[in-house]
Amino acid sequence: MSDTAWLHPTSSHSSACRQTLQRSHIVFDDEVARKFAKWPYFISTAPGVAYAYLQDYKRTRPDLYHRGRSIEELAASMGVPAQALAKAVTARDTAAGGRPPVGKGPFHALGPVKSWIILTDGGLTVNRDHQVTRGDGQAIPGLYAVGSVGQGGLLLEGHGHHLAWAFTSGRLAGMHAARASQGAHPATDEIPASALYGSFRTRTV
Repeated sequence: MSDTAWLHPTSSHSSACRQTLQRSHIVFDDEVARKFAKWPYFISTAPGVAYAYLQDYKRTRPDLYHRGRSIEELAASMGVPAQALAKAVTARDTAAGGRPPVGKGPFHALGPVKSWIILTDGGLTVNRDHQVTRGDGQAIPGLYAVGSVGQGGLLLEGHGHHLAWAFTSGRLAGMHAARASQGAHPATDEIPASALYGSFRTRTV
């Protein structure tokens, strides 16, 4: 099964990138399916529904959603060899790592999912000035990290949070870098709020 493999929902990107065609399927049991049917366990954001749950994929993307009462029936829906899918599920269930095994049917799958962008959420450790730090906590002179690369271990949920952090951290790091080049090392709270966010005007229409 060169381009299809059993994937855990939280490891789909890293597993997909190792496939021959950089695509895979996310296969899970009915217990997981019920979990991802309501808040806060949304699968993705999507136009028109804000947060997309499993039932949204079932309703709007029948090309991506697959279901079967057995692994063999699921494989038929996915268009992959049943024996290969069963082998992949067994290999995953018996692999080290302590993950719960695939439970009882009905079974579900999403895919194929494709590997486009690979990143490590959490990023590098940074200090208050957004300078990248070494293992001993000392800043590396002249090296700054912002956005997803400079989250300092912080995990953000949703695209909006990542965008807000990218804008804010980028502006702050730029100010710190500019001041550091002049020999100043201000703390974050010494930068006026107006410099961070600009000036806003409101009007009544």
